[in-house]
Amino acid sequence: YIFYRPAVYDIDVNRSGDLLASASTDGFRLWELSTEQATIFQPVGDEFTTYSGIEIDDSGNYVVGWREQDALQLLGMDEAQTIEVYLWWPIDVDFSPTLQIHGATPGRLEDFVLWRADTNEQVSLSYPDTVNPLSFSKFISFSPSGLFFALTTSEHQLLLWALNDGTPTFLKMTQLVSEDGASSVLDFMYTPNESMIVVKNQALTKLQFLDAQTLEVLYELSLPSRTTAFHFSEDGRYLYTGHLDGTVRVWAIP
Repeated sequence: YIFYRPAVYDIDVNRSGDLLASASTDGFRLWELSTEQATIFQPVGDEFTTYSGIEIDDSGNYVVGWREQDALQLLGMDEAQTIEVYLWWPIDVDFSPTLQIHGATPGRLEDFVLWRADTNEQVSLSYPDTVNPLSFSKFISFSPSGLFFALTTSEHQLLLWALNDGTPTFLKMTQLVSEDGASSVLDFMYTPNESMIVVKNQALTKLQFLDAQTLEVLYELSLPSRTTAFHFSEDGRYLYTGHLDGTVRVWAIP
């Protein structure tokens, strides 16, 4: 069934707050919030394809949207180019806040690359032999400064790279394990001051706070209800968590 009114599946706003990008069942839109005017980008392909996600870089110069089996990169907001490198539906895309680089998952780790948004040049990642190249990348994140990049794998590993002028250098890897000994990692994000990485476990009941340099677990936060989303305040003093019981909770960060 197709909705007569396009359903919106994802939105993102650039840092200055003047542009909003949206992904709908009928394509991607880029909105100028001051005029409420939208430019519609409709990739050529199956009309039944769902355009499920969108990410805009902080400068507002580049947008990446994704749909089943590929992603659409809007180069400088003028030219749309489809990147067909995925074997499965992309689930996570992130832009570097300082470099015109983005990445997307999932896919086999041996095939994972970053892209330079201005040239569409691919940047490969290196990693040690202890990492299974056939494991799948799952969630990704650039640090707030853009100096570091991390991803999680299907084998519940968290891998960390330094980005020197956009060239990744592998730094560290850790295997995340819950108290009962089971591997457990789903989504993650950096704290605003870049001192910690916060990981949400597979059961949605716990957050782990890791040192962003050593990847050692500093402490854990057990949640009273299964959580679906979490985000920090701009100053990093508070953590907001959304839950399946319909509540949003606020936590003070020590």
